This record gives sequence, structure tokens and C-alpha cells, in this order.
Amino acid sequence: MNPSEHFILFFIVLGLIVLLSIFLISTLVTHFKQKQRTGIYLSLVYGTFLVGLVLIIIGHATVAFAGIDFIEIYNNLTMVAMAFLIAGILFMVLFHSEINEIKKASKYIEILIGVIVIIIILLPFNYITYFTTAAGNNAFRILTYVVMSIYGIISFAHLAYSYFILSKKSTQKRKQLKLLGYANAIFLIFYVLMAWYGMAQITILLTMAMLCLYVSFIGYFLAIYLPKLTS
Repeated sequence: MNPSEHFILFFIVLGLIVLLSIFLISTLVTHFKQKQRTGIYLSLVYGTFLVGLVLIIIGHATVAFAGIDFIEIYNNLTMVAMAFLIAGILFMVLFHSEINEIKKASKYIEILIGVIVIIIILLPFNYITYFTTAAGNNAFRILTYVVMSIYGIISFAHLAYSYFILSKKSTQKRKQLKLLGYANAIFLIFYVLMAWYGMAQITILLTMAMLCLYVSFIGYFLAIYLPKLTS
């Protein structure tokens, strides 16, 4: 990825940060009015993704404005950012558990696996430059992208399926639940693209993944806050 591509992605991620900041503030205001745990969990979803995106944008800015010599800073910040994106999934699971009655064991197992994935991402092997393949790629980092993405794909497949099933049973919030199902399905696509990007390092895959985040978070926001979708 050359500095100009980092420059473009800098502005794409900047837009996401602004969007999530607005959603986070709106969610916190609503929570203080309604005092529901769904508001806490959704705020934590937005907050963890926001921290991850801030780390990513710092990495892009470093390369875009300081040059390709600082690419390792981007790579390492990105790996830490991925840990926050996985933490966001854990809070999405908790948010979902407040809407749908699921077994505690199932919820805790999913969260435990997520914690293990976060630990794998933060292992120092991801930051050792000499642990490389013949092509010059960090082999452990590629494996981490794949592990992270598999967890994201499975988690969001489960969440999307669950919301679609709930929508069929609900009479009052059918449109909300369907929209949450579609939003989680697009999150699934995000993690598929991130897996491909981690292995192939093709910029367009990362760009498409970031655009998926736009659509997914807008879907979450509309499902929760548009009054016309409550019936």
C-alpha cells in the first residue's frame, strides 16, 4: 500500500469516526433518559469500535504524511485496533442477549472465545518483524487476521440469523429486528473482506471493508432510533 492509498483511507476512516462519535453521543443521551442496559452495551460497541478506528487512522496518517518508512507503525497499530474490533463483538453479543433470551452458557462461551482471540491478536509475535515468509509477510500476523475473521464471521452469522428468526416471531418490532439482521449480515461481509485483506494485502479489500462498516452502523442506528420502525 503506497502513501496515496493510506491518504484515501485516512479520510474514509475519518468519516467513520465522525459517524460513530455522533451515534455514541446519541446513544448515551438516550441511555441517561431510559436507563436500559441495551444503551450501555450499544455505547460500548460504538466506543470500542471508535477506539479501534482512531488507532487505524493514526496508522494511516503516519504513512500518508510521514512516508512509507513508517509502515511498521501502521501495521502494529492496526493489530491493536483489531483487538478493539473484537471487543466490540463481545458487547454486541451482550446487546443481543438483552433483546433475545439466549442461554447464559452460550453467551459466555462466545464471549470467552472472543477474549481468547483478543489475546492471540495482542501476542508479541504479531510485532516481530523477522518472523516472515519468503514473500516478506509476517506469517503470524496473517494467521491472526484469519482467526479474527473466522470468529467475526461465525459471531455475526449467528447474530444475523437470530435477529431474522426474532423478526418472524415479533409483531411490534419486526422491521427493527430485520434491519438489525441485515446490519449484522453486512458486518459478516466486513470480516470476510478483512480475512482476504490480511492474506492478500490488496487495498481495495480494506476500502470495501471500511465501507461495510458505514452501512452496518447506519443500519444499527436506524433500527434503534427511527420511531417509524417500531411498528
